[in-house]
Amino acid sequence: MSLELNEVITLSALTNEEMMFGMLSTMPISTITSIVTIVLIAVFFITSADSATFVLGMHSTNGSNNPPNGIKFVWGWYSQLQQLPFFIAGVYKPYRM
Repeated sequence: MSLELNEVITLSALTNEEMMFGMLSTMPISTITSIVTIVLIAVFFITSADSATFVLGMHSTNGSNNPPNGIKFVWGWYSQLQQLPFFIAGVYKPYRM
């Protein structure tokens, strides 16, 4: 907020995806903090997907605390295949490079 008030950068003119990196660009060592931010976001998504497949594997093996890797693999692929219609429909076009 102080960046907007002091007219350092106009974050409100940026899209949601650009705001974080716009703010980081005004800080010292912005390149390093941007890389760290991307890595942390990736770790978050990977950990969430792993946890989801583990819980789905537990539920499909009657509460086993150690579901087989094959079951987790199938649930992982199934959860990723659910995104296919969105890619086909073009919902994710703004996120493509």
